[in-house]
Amino acid sequence: MKCQKVSANLPFVEQHELDEQLWAIAERFFPRPPVRTLLGGQPRPFDIDCPVLHESKAAFEAELAEVEKLKAACQCFKSFLGRYIRDENEADQTLAQNVAEALNKHARKRVTREPFDHVISALQGLASQQGQTPVTLLIVMDFEEAIDDRLQDLETQRKDYWSLPRRAPNHFARIIALRFAKAIARNTGKKPTIGTSRDGSHPSTEFGRALDEVFKLLEINADFRRAGEWAVKQLTDADLLPMRNAFAGLGSYPSGQGANVPAGLAEAIARTDKKLE
Repeated sequence: MKCQKVSANLPFVEQHELDEQLWAIAERFFPRPPVRTLLGGQPRPFDIDCPVLHESKAAFEAELAEVEKLKAACQCFKSFLGRYIRDENEADQTLAQNVAEALNKHARKRVTREPFDHVISALQGLASQQGQTPVTLLIVMDFEEAIDDRLQDLETQRKDYWSLPRRAPNHFARIIALRFAKAIARNTGKKPTIGTSRDGSHPSTEFGRALDEVFKLLEINADFRRAGEWAVKQLTDADLLPMRNAFAGLGSYPSGQGANVPAGLAEAIARTDKKLE
């Protein structure tokens, strides 16, 4: 299939119709979430965008190295932010809070000096009002989650695409099958099963039938059984867990005045923690 059919460049109406068709299939396994996107719609049950492939192994390895550097940078920044909001070591927390407050003050001063002339200025102004450090924390969490997803895609490509003497057939079919299988596992806590009828031409399990429909919907010309079997084999125990809380392991927000943590932000994180208990 052509990636343009399922990319974000589709007209909004076509995207909505495609999403509804995907949900009609996915709801056989798990319900739609009550949350809506910033644009007012429902998130897709799983990602259907084409993975970025590379013209050469050297290009693949170059991107992998770059993404791994970004992951390391996130870990370093999270370490600082973790000390900022943890209560375990008072001296470390005080040091981090002092640094954070200096950064917050710089952001507030910059906003008062610069003219308000575009959307970026508005976003920077809102961030400075809420506290640049906690807002940056939220952004880093989202950024790291995106990096983790990309690393997983690259690792799959390494095993399935660049570690073989020849390129694996229909890599996109396998990626879509894996994303669908992971969505089912994450939302149900169970691995889907795949199988065919006695004559071998028709799917005999609910996941097989659904995957076959997804392939037809996305115009993927591939054997659902091979892609499905490969996808199920890739699932691990971690895939059976609900979507992770980005703030797990960072502790609770400090209550001191120096922290300057917005109450609304702390409440939002507390609600997230409660949902995932």
